[in-house]
Amino acid sequence: MFLISIATSGQEVVVSLPSSCVLYRGVENPISMAIERYPCSKIVVSASSGNLERKSDCHFIFRDTSSAKEVHIKVGIPSGDTIKWLTTHQFRQRNIPCPKITIADHWSGMLHKEVLLQDPWLQLTYSDMLYLPDTNQCIKFWSVKVLRNDTTHFSLTSIEGNKFPNELIRCLETSQSGDVYVFSDFILCVPRPQCKYPDTIRFMIL
Repeated sequence: MFLISIATSGQEVVVSLPSSCVLYRGVENPISMAIERYPCSKIVVSASSGNLERKSDCHFIFRDTSSAKEVHIKVGIPSGDTIKWLTTHQFRQRNIPCPKITIADHWSGMLHKEVLLQDPWLQLTYSDMLYLPDTNQCIKFWSVKVLRNDTTHFSLTSIEGNKFPNELIRCLETSQSGDVYVFSDFILCVPRPQCKYPDTIRFMIL
């Protein structure tokens, strides 16, 4: 959690967010704000672009789909019929990075079957993000093929969702050393044309 603390007008204003001064475009960014000796429910906030919505007294969600590279968020308190702005925070805004499709935090290689059985699902991994955003993305469909001695031993197509079906788990449980698991035909709920996803990811059982 990254904290910004500024003393202004005799009061300390604290803003916290998961990633250091970075907001990610098109997803929900959680931000917390507090003012010393002042109830959170009465804090007034304003963003230069996007939408800043209060979720609870001190906690907000910021979301912006614009091309703005910087976002300025003002924090203030009511003062009569006006607002007394205490501080303005500047944040960089970036596109979320392209995720990798992984299993048990691996995207290829040689693994013991117990590793795959421990986390039997496909996931999108954001390697350079400090928190997992609500990206509204998921793996919608995929296929798997198991090769044994260069011959197809097992296969499933058009698997829905990211979890391993029971048939695949049973196949893993009886895997032999040298079996090769080939995962392919990935379809995301929200495709991102700018991201280059692998045609397949492969694991050889040790």
